Amino acid sequence: MIAAMLSGGLATHQIPKDPERETGLSQFFLALDPAGLGPDAAAAQIADEIVASIDSRYPGQRTLQLRAENLALGVPVDPAVWREVQEMTR
Repeated sequence: MIAAMLSGGLATHQIPKDPERETGLSQFFLALDPAGLGPDAAAAQIADEIVASIDSRYPGQRTLQLRAENLALGVPVDPAVWREVQEMTR
């Protein structure tokens, strides 16, 4: 919210759903001295847990990568589901 207000860029709710149109975004960068965050191992664990949490909840994070893979290799389909689909066409 503050980044959008300060930069005049788009706030999160204004970002287009199409990842190829994600332009004019607001960004905020903060530099910290990692020594002030505590022991290296504890800070690394906290960072890893945060990244894992974001990865598990951020929809569309790998959209462009998956799109490229699917275009190159085809859309992956569970074999059991594909058999069901094929049986419906008979």
